[in-house]
Amino acid sequence: DISYSSGTINHAMIRAAETLGESKNFNKEIYLLSDFQKGRLSIEKSLPDLSRLLNGKIKLYTFNFSGKAVFNLGIDKLKVNTQIFEKNKPVNFDITVTNYSDQDADNTVLSLFLNGERSAQQSISLTGGESRIVSLEAVAKSTGYNDVLAELEDDDILQDNKRYANFYIPDKIPVAVFYDNEDDIKFITTALDLPGESGTIRLTKKNINQISSYDLSQFDVVIIDGSENLTNPERVKSFIENGGGLFLMPGSTSNISDFSAFTSKIGLPVSTGTAGKPNDITNSVLFYKIEYDHPIFQNIFSNAEKKKLQSPDIYFHYKITTEGKGINIITLTDGTSFLSDYKTGKGRVLLLNTSPVLSWSNFPLKNIFAPIMLKSVFFLASKDRAENEYLAGNPITVTLSGISVPQIKVERPDKTEEFINLEKSGNLNFVTYSKTDVTGNYKFYSGEKIADEIAVNADPLESVPAYLSADEFSKYLDEIHFKGKHISINKSENPSEIVMQSRFGSELWRLFLIAALITALVEMAVGRSTKKDLVQIND
Repeated sequence: DISYSSGTINHAMIRAAETLGESKNFNKEIYLLSDFQKGRLSIEKSLPDLSRLLNGKIKLYTFNFSGKAVFNLGIDKLKVNTQIFEKNKPVNFDITVTNYSDQDADNTVLSLFLNGERSAQQSISLTGGESRIVSLEAVAKSTGYNDVLAELEDDDILQDNKRYANFYIPDKIPVAVFYDNEDDIKFITTALDLPGESGTIRLTKKNINQISSYDLSQFDVVIIDGSENLTNPERVKSFIENGGGLFLMPGSTSNISDFSAFTSKIGLPVSTGTAGKPNDITNSVLFYKIEYDHPIFQNIFSNAEKKKLQSPDIYFHYKITTEGKGINIITLTDGTSFLSDYKTGKGRVLLLNTSPVLSWSNFPLKNIFAPIMLKSVFFLASKDRAENEYLAGNPITVTLSGISVPQIKVERPDKTEEFINLEKSGNLNFVTYSKTDVTGNYKFYSGEKIADEIAVNADPLESVPAYLSADEFSKYLDEIHFKGKHISINKSENPSEIVMQSRFGSELWRLFLIAALITALVEMAVGRSTKKDLVQIND
């Protein structure tokens, strides 16, 4: 059966060679049925020497199914541009469509589906060989995992007309706030508990010395204010690397050496010193540059309002720069990073260089404080799906963070189910699943709850209708040092006859029959002539 998995001729030849190398059969034959796409010959830069296995005793039969001109458009990529997902808010997608044929395509309909419902569509026209990125937008109406499907109208090749993705909107965002001094977090908790948001964000507040006793994987976001009583930075680092989001800032009583030691242990830049004095406005600094394209500013204000953002007065702050490890979201006039963004493992960290207390700045009193805090939590809680670009046939990795049951259920795109016993997987952090021969969204359940969802798509290289010539394939056989006999079988030829002739030689019985008949006729002629001569002698 034809599947969505994509392989290469070279990989198939290596497997065939290994199989024949273990075989005791007298006849050793390889049957290669392919359309001989150029992009599917090999992905390796250096080809192996198979002369020992593919020796003079091997016969290779090739069946070439190429030759038909096809009209084919394919979706090469489906990218989710939005990074902060909220219910009833728009999500933006970039869809890359390519016309792989020489024929122009006019008014082809490209549709976008969210959870099986057509949410957007656009008519596109592409000249032969043209590729284009189409932007579509749809409103996400459901929390949890949202299935995305981009689809083209039918053409000669159907498998590349669909491409899948997914994104996650949390119904409740569990957020833990750890502090050295509880008074330091009052503006933070007030911002996260505003009317309209209290139903989405579920806050847990604890002293930082209790962080070792908590399973951080039960939280989507951890906010740490301070570092004075933090004794287990490795626990926080593991939380981030496994996909958690951290918002980190110094506390009003933090020691710069302790804070720098903590940032260093979790892979962030260290503070090089301090600037200003608490409660001293004479040497305060302001915002210098703001990266408005960063996701935390998404939907906060219109383009016209961006230039009107009023900077707070920063009286006292730690001198922190990204050192090339992250992104400056807000830069101060002294060149230091007020707010910066770092990717660590599968998680993310936002780092603030000042404490959210009024002795350090008036930032908590500005109208931008609450929106930044809220958007930061949504941003840190959003699952980054960009790295999950899996192709059919390749194994996928499922993170086991937050999974406590001994067995997970896999729901495949074709609605068949499979179960994986975690105690047999040999790893407590992740499990590998390899039965990905169907494209679509694979759902992994922990009990009745979806623990993860991963999109699997067809390899775009299968869409390219460029084929190997006979000489190019012969060159490949030379490069792998094939020593056997290559027999190419055309579509018009009888495969059985050619294979039998190759095994046993040509059938000679017809020649022998003709020779026997000729011999019989000669013998009859000779016999008749001899009889006539004897009659003449007797006379």
